[in-house]
Amino acid sequence: MTRTATEAGRSRSRVLRLLPRGRAAAALVTALVLGAAGAVVMLPDGRSDTGYGAYAGVIGDLRGLVGENSLYIRPGLSSDGQPSLAASGYALPALAAATGEPTAVNDVAALSSVVALQSTTDPLWARWQAAMIKESGQVALSRDLFTGISDVPLPTGPAAVQVAGVAAVVEVAAAADIPLDRAKRSQLADVLHGAAGESLGAFSRCRAAQAADGLGLDPSPWRTGGSAGIALPPTRSAESLMDVYGALCLAQRAKVSLDDDVRRSVRDWLQPLLVMPAAGNELESYYLVRSWLAAGLPRDSLRPLAARISDRRDDRTGLVRDHIVRLGTLENTYYVAVLAKKAGAVGDMLPTATIDAVRALIPQIKAKNSLTDMLMAAVILRYGGRADRNLEREAESSSVAWLSKGLTRQNVSQGDRVISLMNELGMTVPPVRGTAFPVVGEEDRYLAWTMLGISKFLQNRPEVEASFPSLPSLVGPALRKPDGLLVKEVAIAMQVPGNGVEPDAPPDSLSTWSRSIRGCPGFESLYRPVQQETRCSLEATVQIMDLGLASRPG
Repeated sequence: MTRTATEAGRSRSRVLRLLPRGRAAAALVTALVLGAAGAVVMLPDGRSDTGYGAYAGVIGDLRGLVGENSLYIRPGLSSDGQPSLAASGYALPALAAATGEPTAVNDVAALSSVVALQSTTDPLWARWQAAMIKESGQVALSRDLFTGISDVPLPTGPAAVQVAGVAAVVEVAAAADIPLDRAKRSQLADVLHGAAGESLGAFSRCRAAQAADGLGLDPSPWRTGGSAGIALPPTRSAESLMDVYGALCLAQRAKVSLDDDVRRSVRDWLQPLLVMPAAGNELESYYLVRSWLAAGLPRDSLRPLAARISDRRDDRTGLVRDHIVRLGTLENTYYVAVLAKKAGAVGDMLPTATIDAVRALIPQIKAKNSLTDMLMAAVILRYGGRADRNLEREAESSSVAWLSKGLTRQNVSQGDRVISLMNELGMTVPPVRGTAFPVVGEEDRYLAWTMLGISKFLQNRPEVEASFPSLPSLVGPALRKPDGLLVKEVAIAMQVPGNGVEPDAPPDSLSTWSRSIRGCPGFESLYRPVQQETRCSLEATVQIMDLGLASRPG
């Protein structure tokens, strides 16, 4: 099952994702049988990261930060949710089939409670998912959990949806050893026979035949003859994968052997899917494994997929954790764009999907009248080769108007950001008036350093500099003992005129300090914003690169 967070999830180069994930977990099968499946999304392969010199490690780390909305997420944002019945109902049977071993569930009581609870709101699919877990792992779930399956209303809608519902009821009853009475069997048979005249795809015909077997009916009305050839769809999606499985299922039922050429064609169609993430692709994993084995392909090839599924299992319960869809942000995408520009990796890191996602945000950005967002979007589009001149003109006009109001303690940080972004876009920064303020604590010192750092744009520069006479002299001592400083503090301090520090020859202490903030779990080449922080920051990484303080691992 997939849930949504504020930022998006992880997807690496050459990783394939089948979209969209279903609607609610309970309706996953129904949604996909209806054909609500899109195209496969792949990131560009690009050149080897080693071709990016000093930026090779950074670019390698950034590849893992592409979000579900094609924008970039912050490093370390977790995609793991709670143990999920829906995810486990597909992933555990896939794991059992891929390994040839049953999948144990550690906490049967917890699973039973979840099934009982979810069956009250989703009486068919919650029981079906539980039945699949029971069968794949020989899990001793109480028969009482499945009682009442005969009374569950069948889904309505297109014939394919009705067939899926009938097959689910039959499979639950068989797994729980619950006999269906004559009236129920007659009802299910009527639904199947009513669908026989409909135009059903291979998957639905396979499922209808499987349900017919369970009901003791003749499956021939669902055209189960099969053939030596398998019609492979031109694109890979959840729906097309299910139809490939359906075609293989029908061939098996007809006892049709696949010749070597057909088997190779099926292998070549399925093989790219073997690298897809297990997270959020539980249904696809299930039908991928079943298709692979139905084609007579080697089980050993499924080991990496099985390992990825195993990695998503909750240690306490043995169930698979659901997947939180993380949506990337404009700000993180901007920092990636800056790093990609420095590394000469724009073509790899700003693919069309990312640029399109940024463009789609522009109406929202304008509606919020967010000045820095307008400028960041303009930078990303410029770097990505899709410059929006109208956006740039509007952003420049708004920036000039905003800066004309002057800079104070309250807005100097934003002013520094606006001026920096304008410089990136080659815009003319107008003379700005700055207002000095008392320096009492460390935050005041940082803000005063910020004001001094942009003093060349101040129309009253002498007045402002005279108001902070001792501050430049504090930079050197601070940078010689930088432990505890934020990266942004060091970056600002280095911009202060007359600070006594040569930009090309920073104190040795800064090199030691920069090494101490390098790396975090999963990202050895990115930087943390302060020594005490455990997570990396894209902003801090950009600032360290700008300062020339980046170090190599080791």
